[in-house]
Formats: sequence, structure tokens, C-alpha cells
Amino acid sequence: RVGARGPPPPPQHHYHHQQQHAPFHHQHQQHFAPMGPGAGNRRVVFGNLAWSTTWQRLKDHARLVGNVVRAEVISGQDGRSKGVGIVEYEDARSAARAMAELRDTELDGRAVWVREDRESPGGGGGGGGGGG
Repeated sequence: RVGARGPPPPPQHHYHHQQQHAPFHHQHQQHFAPMGPGAGNRRVVFGNLAWSTTWQRLKDHARLVGNVVRAEVISGQDGRSKGVGIVEYEDARSAARAMAELRDTELDGRAVWVREDRESPGGGGGGGGGGG
């Protein structure tokens, strides 16, 4: 009789789910001070940046909706922009406005996307940035 011995055993996978590569560290994290409670919702990620976009241009664009504490364009180990930047606003309301009002706006000839920075603190090196 088929099935007389109960359900079939779960499939056996012949691969190991061990991490074989060094952990990926987001490059923008190092330059920011540790976040306090609620600080995460003050940071947003801008993407689809032109390679020529500097942190100052990003900061100027981000200031359209609120006071910017810090802006940074992420660069790779070769020093070339990754087309992504992080902006920390003075308050969560400004960050929410950035996500609502600055998405699909043009910066240096490109339509940028904006989302909440959901990454945890810690990480490797990164590109320059500026506060104040």
C-alpha cells in the first residue's frame, strides 16, 4: 500500500547554508554617530544618483524639505560613486517629507528614488560626507 508508512521525509538538500564570503558591510555606516532611539527614521537613502553627484549637491537637494544633519555619497573601494547616498535629517518629519516629496525629482540630470534607511549601524569604510 502506498503511504502506509506515513508522510514522506522532507527533501534532503545537498548544499550548506553557511556563509562562505566575508560579511557585506554597508559603506556609509562608519561616518555616522551611533543612533539613539528613533534615530533610524531620520535617515533616508537616495538612489539612482549620477556618478558626478557630490555630497554637497545631495545635501542641497535634500534641504528642499528640511534641515540636513549629514549627507554622504557612497563610493566603492575604487573611489567611484555607487550611485547611492545617505541623508540624515534633523527630525523624522523631514525624512518622511523627503520620501514623499523628493522621489522622482531630478538631481544632476537623473530622477532619484528615496526610501527609509533600514540598515543597522556598523560597517566598513566609505566615501566622504559633510555635516552642518
